[in-house]
Amino acid sequence: MTQLIKAFAKDESGVAGIQYGLFVALIALVTAACVTGLGIIFSPSARVTGVGIGVE
Repeated sequence: MTQLIKAFAKDESGVAGIQYGLFVALIALVTAACVTGLGIIFSPSARVTGVGIGVE
């Protein structure tokens, strides 16, 4: 049983997949934040409320 646990602890075959998954999640989070921020800046109500640059 201890040999099985030691072999499992040394196995790193899934680590790369987890890292890629975390990178994709981070990129998606940053992209969503940027798109939301740009949506607030360029929204039509930004000119009325004075928020953002008010593109005409």
